[in-house]
Amino acid sequence: MIFRNKVLFVSVLAISFYFHGAQAADFEVQKLSDGVYAAIATPGGKAVSNSGFIVNDSEVVVIDSHISPEMARLLLDEIRKVTNKPIRYLAVTHKHRDHIGGTTAFGMGVEIISHENTRAVMAADTAPTFRIPTVTFNRKLVFHRPERTIELLYLGRGHTDGDIAVWLPKEKILFAGDLYFNGAAGVMRDGFLRDWVATLEELRSLSATTVVPGHGPTSGNEGLLNFQNFLADFIRAVKVEVDAGKTLEQVLKDFSLSKYKDLAGWESRLAMNLTRCYNELKGETK
Repeated sequence: MIFRNKVLFVSVLAISFYFHGAQAADFEVQKLSDGVYAAIATPGGKAVSNSGFIVNDSEVVVIDSHISPEMARLLLDEIRKVTNKPIRYLAVTHKHRDHIGGTTAFGMGVEIISHENTRAVMAADTAPTFRIPTVTFNRKLVFHRPERTIELLYLGRGHTDGDIAVWLPKEKILFAGDLYFNGAAGVMRDGFLRDWVATLEELRSLSATTVVPGHGPTSGNEGLLNFQNFLADFIRAVKVEVDAGKTLEQVLKDFSLSKYKDLAGWESRLAMNLTRCYNELKGETK
């Protein structure tokens, strides 16, 4: 009997270690303030993007769902370790699958919130593997709760044409989505680069003390400035090539901006980012 109990204990311990290890390998839950949490993706893990959740008096608001139902279910498990309050809302910051891929793990009683441009793209998908938003807004949507105000903000085009940020003015915490990549070159494939710089200026004006990016670790407000400077420098450098009359092929071959070569994703995303920036400066993006 003692031997059987030991075997059972070891088995339970192994299972517990497996699930804890899976979570720890993919994202880390960080408490930012009372009731406010970020789930920061581990580099090389399966979560890929960051998410977060806010525990209010009577419900939970989740921000983004990671890349897959598997990762979203792990996030839901982590939320349940913090609170048993019902999850009522899931705000998706934009249309990319690494942020909306886990939406199907949320029950149909959970309202999915996005900018109207994001929903339009998602609703047009002929074979969706995600839940389509049920609530949209244009400029601003506000939750007034006894303990805090939660502001969902659309401040202009950037990483896409429908990026939203989640702002907690009392705590001065900002969930920036992919408007902000911390320590990475960013993905410009669907971006509007000059607008993106202006949108980051709007975000910076909030004077957040804690900023949760779409990718990378949390930072202070200075992180937004660093990424804004990167985008501005990138645009200026590509404009020099465009003004010199170079073709896209020549730019792809010759471009160099050594100041940023050590950013994560610099090499792998360079051709895509150059193409988008070049076409925007030539007036060929929509």
